[in-house]
Amino acid sequence: MSAAETAGFSGLLALHQRLLRRPDAGSVSGLLPATLRRSAADLHPSLAALAPYRPVADADLRPLLEAQDLDDLTDASLDAVLLTIVRSEGPIHLDVLMARLLAQVSQSRSSARLQQRLRARLQTLSEDGEKLRLEGEFSALPPQWQTPPYRDWRSQTERLRRLEHVHDRELMQALWRVVDEGQDLEIDRVLNDGLHRIGFVRLTSKARQRLAAPLAALLETNFLIDREGTLRLGPESFRR
Repeated sequence: MSAAETAGFSGLLALHQRLLRRPDAGSVSGLLPATLRRSAADLHPSLAALAPYRPVADADLRPLLEAQDLDDLTDASLDAVLLTIVRSEGPIHLDVLMARLLAQVSQSRSSARLQQRLRARLQTLSEDGEKLRLEGEFSALPPQWQTPPYRDWRSQTERLRRLEHVHDRELMQALWRVVDEGQDLEIDRVLNDGLHRIGFVRLTSKARQRLAAPLAALLETNFLIDREGTLRLGPESFRR
């Protein structure tokens, strides 16, 4: 092949890959063979623009919180509150969820007892997998596990803007987006840029350790490929 032909083929291949990552919204993936479709448990990266972290609206919580003491809420009322918060902010860490509740009502008589009750209600809600799913300290609706929000944590309050409050799948997506927009990048640059975009400005040794599992998951699932210290999109990135 001539240089011009090679360049033309590379350009065509790049265009094809771009279309695979950004398909027509009207396309129906259900028509694809099962071997070409991602399962409901797989990561479906978001291609939406980065958006500010949006906490649950006070107006959405106040009508649900008729009692001024969390201990007075019935299980049904508390479940409605929890689902409203998770729907707005999932995947959400238990510490953030508790902070949202305590900002709206007077202090529970025992924070430890409140946390225990929240865990119990979240566990009950998760038994119906269509309502909510739990993973460690995190809660999310099933679609939020598949496609986490791509959000800028700078708009989160300073007390709650902590890397441990960001779920692994949200971090996987942040790293994948960097590689999706510019292939063959050094690993450190991907880690640094992925963190910086979502509002964490320093790639400290602790942050590097926190990103180790999300990066490993992207490599193990073939979303990314490591080529001698540089990252590029893997075959899973082109499956619909």
